[in-house]
Amino acid sequence: MAAVLTAVLVAQSTPRTDVRLPAEAAGWDNVLAGLLSVFDRADVLALGEAHGRSVDAELRLRLIRHPQFAAKVHSIVVEMSETSAQRFGNPPYGGLFDAVREINQQAPAPLLQVIANESPIGPQDRDAAAAAAIRERVSKGDKVLVVYGSGHVWHREGGITSALDRLVPGRVFVAEVLAPAGTRRAGPESQELEKSLKALEEAVGSSSRPVLISLRGTRAAALPAGPFYLGQGMFSRPTTLGDLDDACVYFGRSPDLDTPIGR
Repeated sequence: MAAVLTAVLVAQSTPRTDVRLPAEAAGWDNVLAGLLSVFDRADVLALGEAHGRSVDAELRLRLIRHPQFAAKVHSIVVEMSETSAQRFGNPPYGGLFDAVREINQQAPAPLLQVIANESPIGPQDRDAAAAAAIRERVSKGDKVLVVYGSGHVWHREGGITSALDRLVPGRVFVAEVLAPAGTRRAGPESQELEKSLKALEEAVGSSSRPVLISLRGTRAAALPAGPFYLGQGMFSRPTTLGDLDDACVYFGRSPDLDTPIGR
């Protein structure tokens, strides 16, 4: 019976990408170098975001504008188009579309293609459409950056990554930004988030920020995930940060980090 149970658990486990980052990589240059190195071993970097937050926008703009990015990646899959982003108060992804246009205009031929998900039905349909678009690009040998709300791209929990882990197992690396809730939210959930951010900070040796933290066998990986998402994760079982992500980018605990795009 134990052997059967072990076999079932092994069958249900999802292989992760063969990407091994340092436990910590501090400072902008090292954070970006670490994220770019993901594409040397993985086909997809799923960058989870909190919609409309400026710190997330700064990270992806620095990444996309890095001189090595367009040499590695040609497709960016995003959750919504420019028009939809504007309508829902996420000013075109904090300049993402403008940055792509600038890069393409400076090249002899377009280097980057943005694929925006406009599936009009429910979250599951939108996740399936995104997974299909990503799989198509990967099947053609492309490397893909995915910019979506964090809940869509988590391992084990997110619809997009769960689908890709079945379709192209071991090819997706998930990273996201962890930052305070700031003054826009208050209550017990925010207090629990602050405690969890303090625990994360205590698990990190470097004092420089931002810092890219590996969630493979590190102290940070074992932290309970729920409090980091203000009670909105709604996980059905005990879940750690390492269950959801392969890495996170941590900026510190200043409330200013929660500033909305355009403020």
